[in-house]
Amino acid sequence: MHLLSKFTRRRMTRLFLLFTGIGYVMLVTLFVRFQERLIFPGSLYRGAPFTRFTPRTSDLLLQFSLGEDTLVGFWKPAENPKLQTLTVLYFYGNGSCLATTQDNAEVLHSLGVNVMMIDYPGYGMSSGKPSEVGTVSARNLALAYLQNVQKIPSQRLIFMGSSLGGAVAIRAASENPCAGLITLCTFTSMGDMAAKTLPLLPFKNKLLRHPFDSLTHLEKVTCPVLLIHGTKDRMVSFSMRDTLAKKAREREGRRVETATIEGAGHDGLLDRKETIEAIRRFLVTVSSQ
Repeated sequence: MHLLSKFTRRRMTRLFLLFTGIGYVMLVTLFVRFQERLIFPGSLYRGAPFTRFTPRTSDLLLQFSLGEDTLVGFWKPAENPKLQTLTVLYFYGNGSCLATTQDNAEVLHSLGVNVMMIDYPGYGMSSGKPSEVGTVSARNLALAYLQNVQKIPSQRLIFMGSSLGGAVAIRAASENPCAGLITLCTFTSMGDMAAKTLPLLPFKNKLLRHPFDSLTHLEKVTCPVLLIHGTKDRMVSFSMRDTLAKKAREREGRRVETATIEGAGHDGLLDRKETIEAIRRFLVTVSSQ
């Protein structure tokens, strides 16, 4: 009985290790294959009725060609545009689209700025497949429109984004001259987010096709920065805001501000008066430079 019991234990151990290994390989395979669905959930609803953007008064609906794809954006000019009027190029989070973020544009517009937004490839009314490269392409098209059509100078341009859109904004500011950068509840990198969500996966940055490495991009940002985060954010850890701020302050002479929104979660930051006031102060400071 003793020998049989010992043999049985060894066999059970081997079976356990075998099935654990198989399960682990399956988990890695699923992550590699379906990571776009995890990173870009909003793309699953592309073309749905609620993603149809309806321009409001003074809004200009825009279409851009990107190879065989068509991207859709919109331009909302300030009510009383002046030479010194700032323009905010806003990038939404990974679960949104133009239609669901329209109210955010209205809030920003109420601060007296021009506002532009664009649907990423595979989002809202834009065709194509979602990717980090796609967000860069969308940004470049929007930027070209602002520069070539609206004649917006870089010293009057603010890049702003929420969550994943904040990562898009950070990269935009690292690669283009601008007047300022504003982020809402933005993460340090997609690798760090994967480590939080799927801690068992190895070499996450190597498995990721869309790293959104904001910490690395921040090293090249030279403009004033405002980082806003809610203390009750359960999606993106509040500590990531502090990590981003620390990285941003490594560049000597760069103006870096933070705004802590007590009790705020991941969504609805632009519905909070504290958020709007922080943005207003930042815009006034940037505008006077």
